[in-house]
Amino acid sequence: MTCPNRHGGFAHDCDGHRITAAKGSTVLRTSSWDVNGALPAIGGEYDARGTRSAGYRCSGQGLLVAGWHPG
Repeated sequence: MTCPNRHGGFAHDCDGHRITAAKGSTVLRTSSWDVNGALPAIGGEYDARGTRSAGYRCSGQGLLVAGWHPG
């Protein structure tokens, strides 16, 4: 499923999680999700080259407790 707008667009997987952000046909960012817990949690984000640009982890209660953004 895609949700375009005049500036860019997003693609979502079949569960509704955003997996890509794009401007025109150029993918700017992709996201990965951990769907094994009670609620889905974003696991990481990657830039257009596939380099990890952000990472996240959750507490034992399923709350986002840390984010990582390189240098």
